[in-house]
Amino acid sequence: TILHIIIMLTTITPSRNRLDHSATQSSTTKLESPKSMCRSHTNEMKETLSDKSSVVYNKDGTKKRSSMIVVPMAWITCGLFLFVFATLHGMALPSSSFAIVSNGTSSSNKVLTSLSAWRRRKNSAMENKEEEEAQAQAQAQARQETQKKERGKQISASITAEELYEAYTQIRDEYNDKAFHPKSEKSWNVLKSTSDGIEISMLHHASDPNCPYVRMKAIMPGSIQETWEFLELKNWDKTMPKMDPFYEGLETLGTYSIDASAERKRVSKNKAVTANKSTKHVFRDDKVQMILARKRTNRILAFGKRDFTFVSVSDLPRLEDNVWVSGTVSVVTSKFPRQKGYTRAFQDSVAFYEELPLNEQTGDEQTSLTIVCRIDLNDSSDDGQGGFVPMWIYAKTIGLSGVLSINNMRKELVRMKEEMRSMKIIQEEIEGQSKKDDDDDDERDGQMRIPLVPWVKSGGRREGSNVADNKDESI
Repeated sequence: TILHIIIMLTTITPSRNRLDHSATQSSTTKLESPKSMCRSHTNEMKETLSDKSSVVYNKDGTKKRSSMIVVPMAWITCGLFLFVFATLHGMALPSSSFAIVSNGTSSSNKVLTSLSAWRRRKNSAMENKEEEEAQAQAQAQARQETQKKERGKQISASITAEELYEAYTQIRDEYNDKAFHPKSEKSWNVLKSTSDGIEISMLHHASDPNCPYVRMKAIMPGSIQETWEFLELKNWDKTMPKMDPFYEGLETLGTYSIDASAERKRVSKNKAVTANKSTKHVFRDDKVQMILARKRTNRILAFGKRDFTFVSVSDLPRLEDNVWVSGTVSVVTSKFPRQKGYTRAFQDSVAFYEELPLNEQTGDEQTSLTIVCRIDLNDSSDDGQGGFVPMWIYAKTIGLSGVLSINNMRKELVRMKEEMRSMKIIQEEIEGQSKKDDDDDDERDGQMRIPLVPWVKSGGRREGSNVADNKDESI
């Protein structure tokens, strides 16, 4: 094949006559073998060299060799060189060379064998890794399928305080880790922050991406007790419309309490306990108060009304740092089924209250408030009835709406504090006026008694004086 290509290349010349002759020959003759083509080309070269017409003379009379001769000879020289190289390459080698080649071949085989084994091991490891990843992904997907529809903690129809408290503590501990653990801090995505200390963040939920965690942090203008009481269930009808514009009302379904002294003793053994005098008048014992309630909301834009069945827990302060804790946890029980005209929604939230030093500018008390929550406005449980609220709208707007809610809470706390101050001033004025009136009455009574004493004690003698004297003695 190489020889054939060389011969074909030697036929290429820049002479027109050569090209025409080749074309004519190719059209009149059949395809020749390489050997015959080589012989014919050699004869043509001899004829060309003997032909005087192929010699060209310059103007000075010297001979000029035609390119018809030079070019084919250059191609022939290259072709012969390649032919010799190919022939020598194909010759039999000496026996010593065979030994070298055989040794080299055996070494090469060993290298190839090692490479093949390494590739097999690598492919096997990659296949095992892919299988493990596929299994992990399948398990995660299975967990997601089973967990993503959990909306509220299941409790029995009898509803005991123990199961309500257990449902709450599970959410409390989970949200506490999400809010304050150093490893979780980097995972929070800040949605909105303000210059006065409000921060709204979101955290992706591993098994339920449609219902993420939301964290709201702010410094509240009030004492820890005032902030705590603002979110107490008994004050919702007055305070909740400031934070939730769709709030309709609240219905109390039952009250419960549980003694948490055993748990607190267990915790106190493992953690350092810090004393706090401000908690003594609020938490008089180790009992946790719980209220089972149902919250109702008005229509949300074009969507229907919602209701939430939950337990509200007034927890005891944490022993290690005296952070106050309260929360609401959605529960599911057959005793309180879905109500007609309402979509059963879901909301878990836990609030952490930390007392801060006095404000340096105003000297007022202030509290660090952290709220962690998860909300689903649709009935997404296994036997749920939907709701059709696009949760991506909630995810896109929770940053702004969270800031507005916290600002409204701040304003309401300030208003309530001023109202309490005004009431206190009025009460003090009323008490002061009442005391002054009492003193005036006492003074008037004293003034009225002064002239009566000598009149009663008068010794004037007139008719009937003996009777009068007798009456005075008896008195």
